[in-house]
Amino acid sequence: MKVTRIGEVVIPVDLNCMVEMTNERRKWRGQPLLPEDITQDNLKINFNSEEFEDNLINVAFLAHLPYDILVPYPCTAWMQSIFPDGTFAEVHSINYYQKINGDCELTHAMEDLFRILKPNGVAYIGVPNFEFVLRMINEIQDDTSRLKWEHYLYSRNVDEKGLFYNQSLCGLKRIRNRARFAGFRTVDEDNAYGQQFTKYLNMIPEDFDLPGVDQHEREEFQKRLADTSIRRKRCVVPGCDAKAGQQELRRVQSVYCRRHYRKAKAKLEELQQKALRLVVILKKE
Repeated sequence: MKVTRIGEVVIPVDLNCMVEMTNERRKWRGQPLLPEDITQDNLKINFNSEEFEDNLINVAFLAHLPYDILVPYPCTAWMQSIFPDGTFAEVHSINYYQKINGDCELTHAMEDLFRILKPNGVAYIGVPNFEFVLRMINEIQDDTSRLKWEHYLYSRNVDEKGLFYNQSLCGLKRIRNRARFAGFRTVDEDNAYGQQFTKYLNMIPEDFDLPGVDQHEREEFQKRLADTSIRRKRCVVPGCDAKAGQQELRRVQSVYCRRHYRKAKAKLEELQQKALRLVVILKKE
């Protein structure tokens, strides 16, 4: 039993049954159970991440984040987390480390990350790719086209996903410098991660294919659109009988109904955020 103290309050946290705790909570919420390769001796966690991962144990000390297990808040990055040394085989984290202000606090957070990893353990750190966005802003000459990229930097609220003007510019060089100081000897960028999502950057929701929608379905919709005898144009999603609406801010016929158009927009924005993310791999040797 691991016991942690916050002020005068002593909070017992049982770290010896994290897999059981996670699966019991997921059964209660109707979520998929953990993969069989995650055992108490091979713990893989998603730590303080903005995205919930079904194939990992989602651990957080911030209650507004999606989690399987909520652990006591360490107050500042200067304090160590409650986890013993060498606890986890893998640690994943999305949009957390760039929110730690100052090189000293970031270094302490990296040292704690190094401490809780097993020997030969791996950490995958995802942060907003500020350098890529700034490069796009500088390269684009058209002011209207540049507005979309400026939006990623300046037009988001701090409680939303995305890139925020008041977060640290946590690029590869800074992470590598702090991580090596903490003890990591191998620090590499995952070049394949962002590339697989770049095709979505210039896509509009109308062009995004929801599950079940393919080129054949789109061709059938165009045939119905050209047939003047069909007055009610049905949504392109198979099984949906709702009327197809209009594209957002454009008086142009959409292939989707309003409900599925909102779904396509939300999913596309999620993939665009992934395309604008820098993922760094840290290995403890």
